[in-house]
Amino acid sequence: MKHLKNVVLFTSMFGASMAAQSSELLNNASNTWEFEQYKNSLIQEIKDTHTSYQTMINESGSVHIMAPAAPLSSFEIRGVISSNYPQWEGIAPNSFSTTQDHGGREVYILTREIGYANPSSRIAKLNGSSLSVIDTHPVTSGSSVVGYLVVWKYSVGTFTSGTATASARSINFPNNQEDDRLYIR
Repeated sequence: MKHLKNVVLFTSMFGASMAAQSSELLNNASNTWEFEQYKNSLIQEIKDTHTSYQTMINESGSVHIMAPAAPLSSFEIRGVISSNYPQWEGIAPNSFSTTQDHGGREVYILTREIGYANPSSRIAKLNGSSLSVIDTHPVTSGSSVVGYLVVWKYSVGTFTSGTATASARSINFPNNQEDDRLYIR
């Protein structure tokens, strides 16, 4: 039941564009209440972190709102789903490995960005093979985009286990690169 709820959230978040480009596995898993709750927690993480970047206290002690385009400050792999484990597995920050055994013909990962990444700099790989972006969901706070959730697809062949890597470069100063690595069992 928990995994079913998460799938509903994910599908409603990413909408029809993802459904048209993805499989029944991804669509079903993304339409569960549990995934919806997980996705909402990731969105809230982005908003909460962005809020801390938005305020600045000047020398006189008054608070001023800074420009909304914060540099990329975090880029993490935060979800995995596969043919062998057809529910989204939420990945905790700083995790080194999935807890579930994934694999099969279909593997998807979910990345979470805080700040603005240059879209052309986003890269994700699984065992050295490039993943393709299935959907990009902007996260807004008020009228400002403050981050993104991105779904990636592995489409090289049957996957058994290995290392997923993902990275992106900030679109604005300081043009830093953020990256993450996760061993998928």
